[in-house]
Amino acid sequence: MSEQESPEDPTPEMESDSGNEPMHPDADVRAGQHADLMIVDESVLVPSFGSVEAVQEMLQGVRSVLQAVESQEEEQLETTRFHLQQFMQFLAARPSAVNGAALQSYIGSIRESLKIRTSWPRECLEDTRLGTVLEGKDHIIFEHDSEGLIRLQWGNPLPMPAWLQHGGYQCDVCFDPDVRLGYQYVTEDNARDHSRLLEQRTGYDVCAPCAVKHLNAHRQRIEAWISGVGSASLP
Repeated sequence: MSEQESPEDPTPEMESDSGNEPMHPDADVRAGQHADLMIVDESVLVPSFGSVEAVQEMLQGVRSVLQAVESQEEEQLETTRFHLQQFMQFLAARPSAVNGAALQSYIGSIRESLKIRTSWPRECLEDTRLGTVLEGKDHIIFEHDSEGLIRLQWGNPLPMPAWLQHGGYQCDVCFDPDVRLGYQYVTEDNARDHSRLLEQRTGYDVCAPCAVKHLNAHRQRIEAWISGVGSASLP
């Protein structure tokens, strides 16, 4: 269940003709007052979105997503406002369909992160290891194709995805894209290891069914080897 790498700072680089410094994310922000963010001539944004109606729909979407952030992720509110304000300033200075699409993509990332984090389990889920060879086993050694033997630790649930992390977790064996409990690659002090073992993903994790299959397969190979050695030693 590796996690997709979080995006870099989504705010476009700004060019200032006035020499004024851009607003810092720690600037004073009054919670709930989001309309002031969109004080801009709508006609200037039309080239970025195609019509005045599309601009108005976008602005309503910005207000809506900010209200959701304020309600569900208040600690992210000021930074989100800052990034959106930078986007609005950039669009006013350099309107284009490409830049408009970039803003819409950022808004979509916010909504997706809100959805995932809101629905993330706060309590343990049903343990899918019950009745298997891994029942009650919270640490296992797993053979990775390129890294060799790595140490995995059971997580139920797995850590809540970080803010704006692209998606949740996937099993790195069967590639199930929506795994919320399983074995995660950890360091010696049992912290999640964020090594990059797959392209554009960090960490390495295995769902319970795949971990069980992996262990059973290794046991069968060992048993076959022992059986072969025993047969060979007979006169």
